[in-house]
Amino acid sequence: MTAFSVILTQEARDNIEEITGYIAGQSGFVPASTVLKRITDGLQSLERMPQRCAPSKKPWVSEQGGRDYIFLGLPYIAPFLIDEAANIVTVIAVYHGKMNWQT
Repeated sequence: MTAFSVILTQEARDNIEEITGYIAGQSGFVPASTVLKRITDGLQSLERMPQRCAPSKKPWVSEQGGRDYIFLGLPYIAPFLIDEAANIVTVIAVYHGKMNWQT
């Protein structure tokens, strides 16, 4: 099984920072750290079999062959693209499932 490199766009990094900052402000450092760990662990799991995720619900992402990583137990979704030739997964963003992110 080929391992993929997982790359986060600047938007994805900013999203994660905003999510954890919001949680820290509302609930404190420990809950924010827990969510951050779950997000980073989930994204790192894309190193193995990123194809296991469903095609993205965002048409402009799915038209490029993109998929959505859905964080179990968290309300977040991370759309990503797979470059099979280069073995790279590019995470485009991380957003709350109720957001209307870049329709």
